[in-house]
Amino acid sequence: MFDEIRAHIRQTEKWIDEALKDNPYIPILMTFPGIGKILAAVIALETNTIERFASPAKYCSYSGLACSTYSSGGKTFHGGLIPTSNHHLSHAFIEAGWTAVRVSPYFKAFYRRLKSRKGSQDAIGAVGRKMCEIAWHCLTKNKNYEEKPYQFKSHRSITVIAHNGTRSQGVKS
Repeated sequence: MFDEIRAHIRQTEKWIDEALKDNPYIPILMTFPGIGKILAAVIALETNTIERFASPAKYCSYSGLACSTYSSGGKTFHGGLIPTSNHHLSHAFIEAGWTAVRVSPYFKAFYRRLKSRKGSQDAIGAVGRKMCEIAWHCLTKNKNYEEKPYQFKSHRSITVIAHNGTRSQGVKS
């Protein structure tokens, strides 16, 4: 049984190599942590051409990795991921995210920071979205993914009270 599955996987990978050898997106996508031949092929084929998307936000929305927003009566409600989207892309980026948080220091730090507040499922959705945004930049610029150290920068201002009782405003870094 396992030998048949392995043979089928080898046959699929061989088909990917032959049929998609001219696709310029696959080598770029395979530089991402967590994205191998099969996920790169899925992402490349479902994306078709990256020029269709004007921004990373549009690409994430198409991929189904953007949060839904509902407004009614002057109130805005933020929901989960968009249900009407390309499910193949969202699944590919989320599956790649699960591997990326194990092997990439950048995505591991990003995931751990969000997991403590949001839980693992929401955090992995955010990792998938982050991968989708970075993929848009890499594909539009035709550049390979390069790992960089993760640095969280909050833009919220904080009030610091010194020992002498004076207050000062600052930006949380």
